[in-house]
Amino acid sequence: MISKSQKIATFVKALFKHANNGFKVVPNATYIRRVSTCLECPKYKAEDDTCGICGCYIDKKALWDSESCPDNRWK
Repeated sequence: MISKSQKIATFVKALFKHANNGFKVVPNATYIRRVSTCLECPKYKAEDDTCGICGCYIDKKALWDSESCPDNRWK
C-alpha cells in the first residue's frame, strides 16, 4: 500500500514534469483509452480512483501528456 506521503511526492514529481512539458494534455480519444485501460487494470484502486502502483489520481495521470503508466499499459 502506498502511504500518503509517497502519494504526495509522486504527485509533486508528476506536476513538475507536467509543468516542464508546457501543461500539455492528450487528445480526448487518448484520454478515454488511457482511463479505460486503468479501470480494467487489477491494480486500479476504485475506492479513491488512483493507480495502485504509483498512487496518482487516474483523471490527472491519464490526461497529462507527460505521464506514462508505471505498468507500461499505456504511454
